[in-house]
Amino acid sequence: ESVELEPEAAQELLFAGLEQALSELVAMRLAEGQSLVADLRQRIEVVESHLEEIAACVPLAREQSQSRLREKIEALLEPGSVNEDRMALEIALIAERSDITEEVVRFRSHNAQFIEALDKGGEVGKRFNFLLQEMNREANTISSKSSESAIIHRVVEIKEEVERLREQVQNLA
Repeated sequence: ESVELEPEAAQELLFAGLEQALSELVAMRLAEGQSLVADLRQRIEVVESHLEEIAACVPLAREQSQSRLREKIEALLEPGSVNEDRMALEIALIAERSDITEEVVRFRSHNAQFIEALDKGGEVGKRFNFLLQEMNREANTISSKSSESAIIHRVVEIKEEVERLREQVQNLA
């Protein structure tokens, strides 16, 4: 059975239904946003834990790199044919170029900036995309400078997390 409504009554019902639907939409988007923020934070924490493990490997990696270089140089040279002090200096310089400490520090700075932007809120999509690009760049540099499998393995895991972060950031738009 159809019911005839006065235009004013129909308008009131329509606006009440629209207001309720909009309120539910806002509540749903807020809950989804909170979930997304929690996921992004958790992923940054995972990246940080991998960076801690990489940083812990740096002294040993530096030492092993110097040792390998010394062995290679000594194998090519006759004993006593080179100045030991000069060789030690060159080995230290080469090892310094393969040091990843700066990259780890910059990566951590990017993580902190990411969390800061997350806390600040607002339009952060472009900022996140830039930071993720920089994180990926640091990960690539760490990987290219290091020959230690433990470090390279962690970098692969970091890059996977950065890609997951990138996918989630796309949901912010």
